[in-house]
Amino acid sequence: MSRRDLPPNRLAAALLAGWLATAPLAWGSVTITSGAVGILRDEIGAMLPAGRVGLLVADVSGDGLTDPLGTTLVVESSLGGDSDDLILGVYQTLDLGESQFGLDLSATTFDYGGAFDAGVPLWLVWFPASDTPGASVSAGAAYGKFRTDSIDALGTMAWIAPGDGTNHSLFSLDAALGGEPAIPESAFTANFVVVPESGAFGPILSGLLLLLGVARRRLKPGENRSTLGAPASIR
Repeated sequence: MSRRDLPPNRLAAALLAGWLATAPLAWGSVTITSGAVGILRDEIGAMLPAGRVGLLVADVSGDGLTDPLGTTLVVESSLGGDSDDLILGVYQTLDLGESQFGLDLSATTFDYGGAFDAGVPLWLVWFPASDTPGASVSAGAAYGKFRTDSIDALGTMAWIAPGDGTNHSLFSLDAALGGEPAIPESAFTANFVVVPESGAFGPILSGLLLLLGVARRRLKPGENRSTLGAPASIR
């Protein structure tokens, strides 16, 4: 689907968002009146089906995103459960046109309210295996993350929290959806894996050490690992 093929109502909404970009809203409130991202893909590059969960996240400290292990997929939660990466929006993939799937960000509203300020980096995060908003993210799950400082020709903002009391449109699209600039397919592929907590490695390490101890106890006096199990002719 190219830009000129966008449905008239979607194109009109994008243009309206641009005209209203500086219109005042309630103090401290920002509304993404229209927006879309896609095509989103899983860890092997396959397009996501409908219903997969994606997030709009504010990186409040600007130091990159925390690993999402244990994240509850709801607005006002945070990545990892206790980080300063604040979830501003929760979405599910849908058909953006001609069976090409991504997220519709339209009608997203968030308030600064002292939690963070304009200028904070915004991120898109998606989970190819998750189709349940409100669920918790488990270890080993694939996920993707994306942001850019470029503004699409249909948009009025980059992935940066805009000024108080403004309306905006936010688009990031690949070549198939007519993005200008077009986002590379690799940027919309889920190239990350949720890492287990460090404590989760304890039982694994303990088991390996136990097996090593058993192997050592089975060695007879005078034997070593280099000869154990070798044919008698070469011992």
